[in-house]
Amino acid sequence: MGVTKAFVIRIPKDDAILKLNNIMKQNRLEQGLTQEQLAKRLGVSTPAVNKWEKGVSYPDITMLPPLARVLKVDLNTLLSFREDLSDGEIYGFIGDTFANLNKENYDEIFQLCMDKIHEFPTCDKLIFHIIMSLSGGLYILDMEHKEAYEEKLSAYHYQCASSDDIQVKNQAIAFLVGKSMEHKKYETAQMYVDMLPTPSLMCNKQQYQGGLYVAMEQYDKALEVLEGNLFRLTTEIYTALNSMMGIALKENRVEDATFLVRVIEQTTKTYGLWDYYANSAYYDLYLHKKEENKLLDTIDKLLSSFAHTDKLPTSKLYGHMQQKEISPNTHGQFGKGILEMLKADADGSLAFVKENPRFMELIEKYSEH
Repeated sequence: MGVTKAFVIRIPKDDAILKLNNIMKQNRLEQGLTQEQLAKRLGVSTPAVNKWEKGVSYPDITMLPPLARVLKVDLNTLLSFREDLSDGEIYGFIGDTFANLNKENYDEIFQLCMDKIHEFPTCDKLIFHIIMSLSGGLYILDMEHKEAYEEKLSAYHYQCASSDDIQVKNQAIAFLVGKSMEHKKYETAQMYVDMLPTPSLMCNKQQYQGGLYVAMEQYDKALEVLEGNLFRLTTEIYTALNSMMGIALKENRVEDATFLVRVIEQTTKTYGLWDYYANSAYYDLYLHKKEENKLLDTIDKLLSSFAHTDKLPTSKLYGHMQQKEISPNTHGQFGKGILEMLKADADGSLAFVKENPRFMELIEKYSEH
């Protein structure tokens, strides 16, 4: 769609106006322009462009067509007229796109994802899932020239960290915490940690919402909300236990780590979490202890846990919770990622077990799935 044809001005919604500054900045950076260069091309002052991007003020309506031309977007994109995609559309795109990701086609899939983001530049949930999948691919496939890809993805991580979608925002900030720690930028990591909300049982929105539905005798809705809250809380419990177990292994407190792994297993069973959680904890334990046969048994269980995950969770505890359809492609790709990591053994930690014929038998068995 050309700029002239797209120039059918409608009054944008308030939230679209609020996103205009982000779209301007994002596309200016993609074009490699400074604020001063953009201002010169438009015949305005640099402070004016700065105010536009900060959301302090907005361009005059007559400035929109040339602004769109300079940024190489149409007006509908500039003014955020595209609707957000549904969860089904997002998960469908992710599942189909990343189903057969490998080193050879990573660049092609990367470009396909960038095109999708340009098509829906204000759909933060789509952007978040895309950049997380691409970032995961960089890690799992041990791609060369990671820095170049990561540099392109970083702007989108920061965009998601400022999202109006609280869940996307918090997950993006958590990712940035991890990346900062990975690069030993601890002060930056602390800054992001401080941006995360402090959980409080006294201010649990889901719990209050469930109570409201109970008072209104809307019991199905109450159970749906309360079950979702339970699933979130138990997942956080697992995360805490897993971190504690990891610390115990780092400090070589094997007895404590063994105790925590058993607690993780019991938590997984009691609260209907994915079997992968318990299996991955046992994997870390047996890898640390270098127990060859037990590790191989666990690898078998770990890889087989991807075969029964069309829906999560499956426990009766979550019978009323709306279950998002999980694309088999998504879990299949996750399983392939685990296989790639096992085969690559980048840190050499599996050397003691790779000579066992059963190791390659397991790799071949699950490579066929």
